[in-house]
Amino acid sequence: MNDERLIELVESHPCLYDKSNAFYKVSTRKENAWTEISEELSIGIEACQKRWRTLRERFAKESKKRKGQTGDKRDDVRPWAYYERLLFLRDFVSHRGTSDSFLLESQAEEAEEDERIDDGGEEGQGENEDDVVEDERTRVDEGTRGRRKRKQSASNEVDLEIIRQLQKTERVDDENDLFGQSVGSSIRRLNPRKRALAKIRIQEVLYQIEFEEN
Repeated sequence: MNDERLIELVESHPCLYDKSNAFYKVSTRKENAWTEISEELSIGIEACQKRWRTLRERFAKESKKRKGQTGDKRDDVRPWAYYERLLFLRDFVSHRGTSDSFLLESQAEEAEEDERIDDGGEEGQGENEDDVVEDERTRVDEGTRGRRKRKQSASNEVDLEIIRQLQKTERVDDENDLFGQSVGSSIRRLNPRKRALAKIRIQEVLYQIEFEEN
């Protein structure tokens, strides 16, 4: 098997090693990735997966070995042929204080893959790709609704402030009330954007007139 080519192909599919990838838990996406790799190498999927686990575990051991060395001692470490090529995995290899932690993690992933194969890829194993896309769409919709609520809240605050300012103004006679009603009628004819702008401008004018220095 061409290990260099295998590494290159796996690197092009982050869903196979990056846990932060949106499709990491989508079994169909991972299965499709391995199918493409298998066809590209003309080797069975299980053989490709087994060889990849071997390379990944070797990289984890080499990384741990190098992490424990400093200065000249690190230079004395005999380089492994694929260490540099696999450096893209360094952010995804965890050394949680035990030498076997990464191996145990690899074995757990292997068991999950075997379970998916035994179940014949039945629906319900891992997340569905459509579910991930739907989740993304839901987050976008929620963000849009949140922005609309904030705009509505800002408009309501403007309304309340106008009411407060009007309440502070002493009503001299009915003429002022009629004028206020006329302004309100004119504002209602505007579209929502212009209506909010008009309220803000009216509030600014009232504020300047009320608090301007004599």
